Amino acid sequence: MEKLTRLCDESMPVLCWDRTEENRGYSVIWRGGRLISAGTTVYSMSKEYRDAEYERYARDYGIHFIFEDRLPTIDFYMVPWVDIFAEDGIGGYLGSSFGLQDGESICYIDKDRNCFLAAENMESFLEKAPVWKQELKPMEQIKIYASKAEAEKEYEFWQEEELLKE
Repeated sequence: MEKLTRLCDESMPVLCWDRTEENRGYSVIWRGGRLISAGTTVYSMSKEYRDAEYERYARDYGIHFIFEDRLPTIDFYMVPWVDIFAEDGIGGYLGSSFGLQDGESICYIDKDRNCFLAAENMESFLEKAPVWKQELKPMEQIKIYASKAEAEKEYEFWQEEELLKE
């Protein structure tokens, strides 16, 4: 395996696992390097959960949580995997990344497809909702591609069939 990534020790091979079509979980141990989830998915809530508090986040902080009756079309692919849960109303998205070593991180993808750290976790993000855009930090650990095919030029991908026969 010749393809390496800056997501971990440069000497360790990395294989990506596309999560865009995945509905089930796996536990995979690969001793040959690091397996990371890749892709961009959308987390939507049932419209029954929409209430005044969610509307307040949209109105006051520009955080438009995604509900099942208003799903965005995502036109990019991310490594590691990011699950989009909100829009900012001006072409940007907020998502949870689970592919970094420190666990969940909340990231912001602006309309120009730059990625920023918005918070270390969801609890922290909600606490600083009034000032979340003022505290963004560039996030180089996450890469954004136009498509999976573009990401495949830099990363090697395992398919489910290959994971199951190992």
